[in-house]
Amino acid sequence: MKKTTILWAFFLFNAVCSFAQADTISVKKEKKFDHYISVQINELTKQILSVNNSNIVNDNPYLLTYNINDRKTGWGLRAGIGFNYDATTTNFDPTNNGVQTSKVSDLKFRAGIEKAFKLSDKWSTGAGTDFVYKYNKDESSQRYQNSTYGYDSTSKINQYGFDVMGWVRYSFSKRILVGTEVSFYYVTGTLKGNITYLSQGQTGGDFDNKNKDSKLNLPVVFYLTVKL
Repeated sequence: MKKTTILWAFFLFNAVCSFAQADTISVKKEKKFDHYISVQINELTKQILSVNNSNIVNDNPYLLTYNINDRKTGWGLRAGIGFNYDATTTNFDPTNNGVQTSKVSDLKFRAGIEKAFKLSDKWSTGAGTDFVYKYNKDESSQRYQNSTYGYDSTSKINQYGFDVMGWVRYSFSKRILVGTEVSFYYVTGTLKGNITYLSQGQTGGDFDNKNKDSKLNLPVVFYLTVKL
């Protein structure tokens, strides 16, 4: 009888421990938030989808985006960033060995909130608003080897504002999605710079102007999204 009681106690203890361990594992596996990382794939689909071969320009600068959403409510945070650097040198006048150089640095950033909705097992959508920051620096110069003519020019743009946007995604699997988005943004800021001419008789100087910009970005950009 004593041995039987000990055996039952042993099995009961093992059962409780196993249940507690399974419960702990299930709690650990249960996620409260969904995380998404997306990257633009327009260059990949350029030769496949006719919308990318049309006259409509993809003006969405956010090459990489990140979203985190609450599974129950759909509310979440979002961020996007895009950066471009381009440097070119052009021989525009072979007779006088004219050379023109250009350097462009372009940074776009956004961060905000959104609300996601599940339409079906495959389709989901969402809408949100963001704080937007835009920075652009443009440097150019022109030189003639056998002449004193030429110039140096630098301009910088700093703009702040907001956008409102909406997106839609299609799930190919539990972790792979493809989607697009439409947005409208408004930004305001300053345009500062200077231009200097090498030859006498041409006046340059500094400039400091206020500027603003607004635009509707059509849903011609495609994102490949990975659900973490």
